[in-house]
Amino acid sequence: MIALTPKQLERAKFINQHIIDNDNFPTHKQISEEFNIPTSASMTLVTTLYAKGWITQQATAQSYKRTPAMKERLMEL
Repeated sequence: MIALTPKQLERAKFINQHIIDNDNFPTHKQISEEFNIPTSASMTLVTTLYAKGWITQQATAQSYKRTPAMKERLMEL
């Protein structure tokens, strides 16, 4: 798992909390509204989190989920 920038970490924490509260990954729209960023920026964020090993894509759906490493790392913070 590759380290995140402070901004990426803040957004990963939001995603993690959203999953805890709602039992599902937030939509790009929800991410963009939370941080007042374009939807394209939320797409880039998700791609970056995937590339850095913080999330994984579910095999049966076009959705993402946290990796066990993300869960553990964010619990430490």
